[in-house]
Parts: sequence; structure tokens; C-alpha cells
Amino acid sequence: MRNNFEYGEKNVKTKEPQIEEPFTDLFMDTNHALVILELPGITDINILYGDRIVLIQGVNIFHFFEKKIEVPFTVDKTKTQIQFNHGIAEIHFFE
Repeated sequence: MRNNFEYGEKNVKTKEPQIEEPFTDLFMDTNHALVILELPGITDINILYGDRIVLIQGVNIFHFFEKKIEVPFTVDKTKTQIQFNHGIAEIHFFE
């Protein structure tokens, strides 16, 4: 993770990146979830899978993005499909 810096008169202090929740659209049925996220400047994300919970993370120079999604099924991570297009990520999760 990259640090932002805050310059003082005598020293340089590291500043923690801002944690933000991205703008999100969510469409679900009993065995499929489509998550659409606005992730400007991000081309790589990290997905953590839990029991009926998915945590999506991404980072750019200024921000750390994180979105927690609860789904009505246990996600099969081998079926996850991700597509990036001009700062928009479309992620399909399946049971």
C-alpha cells in the first residue's frame, strides 16, 4: 500500500490513505449476484470470500476502497467473473 505524505516545517509525516466505500449497484437472485462498482484508477482488486459475505478491496495512490456485500448463498469463488471497463468493475458471483 502506498503512503501519502504531509509536509511540515521540520519533518515528513506519513498519512494513512482514506478508506472509502465505492458507489455500488447490486442485483441479486437466489444463486447469482451482480455487483457494479465505480473504481476510478484501479485495475486490480482483491476479493475475500466468507460465509455469505464477500469483501471487495482496491487501492490507488490516494484511496483504499472497500465494499462488503452480503449474499443469500455461499459463493463459489471458482465461478467468479470480473470485467473492468473505464473505471467500472462488473463482478458476477455464483452459488
